[in-house]
Amino acid sequence: MSAQRLFGLFVLFTLAAGCGDKETPTDDSDVNVDDSESEGDADADTDSDSDTDLTSTAAGNIDLRDGTDKGVVSIKRAFSFYSSSATFIIASSNPDATCETYADILDPEAPPTDRTSLYLPGHCNLSFTLTSAPPLASYDLQTDSGAIVSASCAFGEGEWALSTSGSYKGYYWTGDQYEAAAWKGTFNVAFTKEGGDDLSLEIELREWEGTFPYSTERPGEHKASGKVEGSIHTEHCPGFERSPLF
Repeated sequence: MSAQRLFGLFVLFTLAAGCGDKETPTDDSDVNVDDSESEGDADADTDSDSDTDLTSTAAGNIDLRDGTDKGVVSIKRAFSFYSSSATFIIASSNPDATCETYADILDPEAPPTDRTSLYLPGHCNLSFTLTSAPPLASYDLQTDSGAIVSASCAFGEGEWALSTSGSYKGYYWTGDQYEAAAWKGTFNVAFTKEGGDDLSLEIELREWEGTFPYSTERPGEHKASGKVEGSIHTEHCPGFERSPLF
């Protein structure tokens, strides 16, 4: 098994096991505004907020080739963190997803975290893991190394229920939970704004291979197809620093 594949599986099972440090919100009260400059400050705030208001357009489908399950991708919220040697990006189809909840999922010291706000039934979320700091001008999944693109799908109908799998107590999807890696497609990563930490991606993904890690009735690997393309705009999430990736 290649190093890239091993790294990808590590990411998949880190997310599946559950774990986060909560982000410390910015305290706007620390900003002193001089009345004589309020108009200029208002303009500056508008410019700053415009980056976080960018709308992600990445959408498509991830359907099992055997026709048993179909998943929709429609990215609404995305979060990212990076160091000098790694970058992690996660993108959710649920508009209720938050940095704090994902940070709890990634923190191995955190208690089990309910994932209801992170997923939608019948939908898939995406993650991107790089063994380098951003930016990344271009990446081809079939020819390049140093990155993995993963999908986590809550197929069918179900709910996130607290239970035990192996020795780990956590929240598991009562339907079919599919964890897969993309093996065909391209993407890039750039800073949304010069000097900022938010990231933007353009993606075009097509083929997937993964497993149902919590089902004894669906062993082995299962392939899926379906195009997912468009843009993803992230919010910097400092709480991701507690992940074993960093």
